[in-house]
Amino acid sequence: MEESLVPVIIVNFQFSGKKLAERLGLGPQVRRIEDLQKKEDERAKNQNPTVQREHRADTGKPGLGKSGEDKLRMDFFIRDLLAAGYKLIDAYSEPKYRVVNRKVTNEKVGTVARFVFALNGEPNFEKPEDQDDIPLDLLDELADFVAPLVFLWRNSAPDGTRTTDTVNVVPLYDSDERFGRAGDPCSLRFEGGKYRIVSWCPGQEYKPTI
Repeated sequence: MEESLVPVIIVNFQFSGKKLAERLGLGPQVRRIEDLQKKEDERAKNQNPTVQREHRADTGKPGLGKSGEDKLRMDFFIRDLLAAGYKLIDAYSEPKYRVVNRKVTNEKVGTVARFVFALNGEPNFEKPEDQDDIPLDLLDELADFVAPLVFLWRNSAPDGTRTTDTVNVVPLYDSDERFGRAGDPCSLRFEGGKYRIVSWCPGQEYKPTI
């Protein structure tokens, strides 16, 4: 059974975010610590009571399980989004700051490369050609990329209408029992509003799921 497509899907690369941002020439979006703290407070207010990690609250419903999925290729997923009619309307880099007990510190701990895909909406690029060029460059960068760990959060309005899905590519720390586990990577796929994990083998060609 197909689900309605969520209007916006945001893909955040925390792992390899700096490398992606530099290679794709993503401009920075700098936010004040005060604004980030307001966002963190709002996140805590709307937190999912069943999921909390690293002293941070997570909102929405986990779509890949509350522990996420490890070792996933992301290139076919991006192709699935484009095939389903999503357009890249924004892409930028953003500093990531350490959060301790829900307080945002000024200690920078990385760079997030953020890609905003939407079914509708005006693109937010200084150069119009970036809307088409950046997805192609991203696919090139993801050709040999395996995400260590992926979390999916599905958010809805109070009336149940789906609003935004957020896909976070994050490091897999050695404290996780999955760290260093043998096994071939799988692929994250998107079909009819649903996310799937499918097997993948070297040399596999992309085939749309819709």
